[in-house]
Amino acid sequence: MSRATDRIGAFVGMPKEDERQEKFDILSELEGITEDGEIVPFLVQTAADPEQSDLVRMEALTVLKARSFSDQASKGAAGRAVAGLAADAEGDPEVRNYAMMALANFMELPEADVVVLKVLSDTAEGSVLRHNAFFAVERGGPSDVRRQVLESLRSEKEFAGGADRVMKQWSAQ
Repeated sequence: MSRATDRIGAFVGMPKEDERQEKFDILSELEGITEDGEIVPFLVQTAADPEQSDLVRMEALTVLKARSFSDQASKGAAGRAVAGLAADAEGDPEVRNYAMMALANFMELPEADVVVLKVLSDTAEGSVLRHNAFFAVERGGPSDVRRQVLESLRSEKEFAGGADRVMKQWSAQ
């Protein structure tokens, strides 16, 4: 039995609503295992499971945000799932914020780009969520559509300075 299988089994054996430290330790430990195999689907499933505590779901998203993927197919599947969580306006707001932060690791995926740019362009969305979307755009690097969205943000007091800074950085590249 692999270390990942053992740790996932220990996690699954705990009640879903449980927030004991061991769950967080397991998620952190899985971040250090480089083989995607069963780890990435487990992290995605944990993040998407509304029966898990929000803190556990957010930790799974934090691991996905930081993860280096060994398999692009796994990364694509994870990114699409995280984009779905970030797009879910009816979902838990904190989980949605963490999903938006995690999308910074998936900005090469069209699904991530669409969700991030939609949220960033929507002034009715919450400020924290929009700032997380801004970070994802900045991390994703320049593209024509990202430049257009940043250009439109220059007229918003909250984002004008950041949009100017990123546009200058991108023009220097």
